[in-house]
Amino acid sequence: MSDMFSIGANAIQQYRHSLTTVSNNIANLNTEGYSRQVSNVSESAPVEKGNIFLGTGARLEGVVRSYDQFTEGSLRNSNSDLETQQPQVKYANRIIDLMGSQTAGLSSALDQFFASAAELSTDPASVTTRGGFLRDADVLASRFRELAGGLSAIDKETRAELNKQVATMNTLTEQMALVNKQLARKSTAQKQPPGLLDQRDAILRDMSAVTRVHVTEQASGQVSVRLGSSGGTPLVEPTGATMLGIEFSESDPGRIDLIANPYGDPEVTSTVSSGALGGLMSLRSQTLTPAMDSFDRL
Repeated sequence: MSDMFSIGANAIQQYRHSLTTVSNNIANLNTEGYSRQVSNVSESAPVEKGNIFLGTGARLEGVVRSYDQFTEGSLRNSNSDLETQQPQVKYANRIIDLMGSQTAGLSSALDQFFASAAELSTDPASVTTRGGFLRDADVLASRFRELAGGLSAIDKETRAELNKQVATMNTLTEQMALVNKQLARKSTAQKQPPGLLDQRDAILRDMSAVTRVHVTEQASGQVSVRLGSSGGTPLVEPTGATMLGIEFSESDPGRIDLIANPYGDPEVTSTVSSGALGGLMSLRSQTLTPAMDSFDRL
C-alpha cells in the first residue's frame, strides 16, 4: 500500500509541475521571443520483486522548449530576405520621387527652358522675351541645385544608416558572446535554462535582420556564427566575438568594404548581399551611384 501511495503522490507532483509549465506558457503568450515549454516525464526505474518487476511511477526529466532547429534557421533566412527589401524600397522611392517630381524634377524645367530659348530665337531684341528666358534659365539652374542637394542628402543618410547597422551588429555579437559564456556552464542544451536559449535565439534573429548569418549549434547550446555562409567571416565563436567596421570609397561611392577586426588585424570580409546591411549596399551600388553618375553627366 505504501508503494501505491508514494506512486500516487509522485504522480500528483508530476501533474503539478506540468500544470505549472502550462500556466507559464499562458502567462508568456505575448512575450516576444518566448518559446512554448514542455515538461518531459519518463518512467521511473522498476523494482524487482521475486520474478516480477513492479513499476515505481514516473519522474520529471526536465522542462524543455518546443523548438525546431530547421524552422528557426528558415525564419532567420526569411527575416534577412525581408529586411533586404526595406532600405531598397524606401530610398529608391525617394530617388524616383525626387527625379520625377513636377515641382522639383528636371523635365518640366527643361521643357520650359528650351521653349523660352526657341521663342527668344525668333525675336532676340525683345526685352520681355529675354527676361522670360533668363527667368526660366534661373529656374532650371535652381532645379539642378535642388536635385544635387537631394541626392547628396540620400547619400549621407545611407552612409549613416550603414554605420548604424554595423554598430548594431557589433552590439549583438558582444551579447551573443556573453550568452555563449553562460551556456558553457552546462554540458548539453537539454540542461540549459529555456529562457537563456530563448535569449540566444532572439539575438540570432536580430543579427539576421542586419545580415544573413550561418549558425552552427554545439551540444551545449553554444553557437558559432559566420557572416553569410559556412565559409564566411567568423563573427561569434564560443571563445569570443569579432568586431566589424566599414570603409567608404570617396572616388567610388558604390564601393563599400566591410572590415573584420578593424582595430586589430583588419581584413575585408566576404560579400554581404542580404539583410538591412546588404540592402543598403545594393541600393548604393545599383541605384544611388548610377543615378548620381547620370545626373553628373547631365
